[in-house]
Amino acid sequence: MKALKTWNLLVKIIFLPVIIGAAFLFYKLISNPHEFWLYIESNKLFPRIIAWISLLLGLYGIASRRFAVSTAIFLFSIAFFFAYIGRFIFKNMY
Repeated sequence: MKALKTWNLLVKIIFLPVIIGAAFLFYKLISNPHEFWLYIESNKLFPRIIAWISLLLGLYGIASRRFAVSTAIFLFSIAFFFAYIGRFIFKNMY
């Protein structure tokens, strides 16, 4: 019983800020999408977003055994490309 209470507290501590952040991000995106896109372009966040999404998708696929190993390796290579190599190829994006 005590472990369940601890788990519920841990879930609230971890997931509540994520949900609040996602709601704030969704609000900013809906309220003024042009300003949101300019923020992403001016801070050059697009390659980081692609790298993080592909990295998290690859980790999810391996952890839950939903993707084949080749698919996970492909996602990891996309993440590696946009995190490390892409800045030498796409100089205007970084």
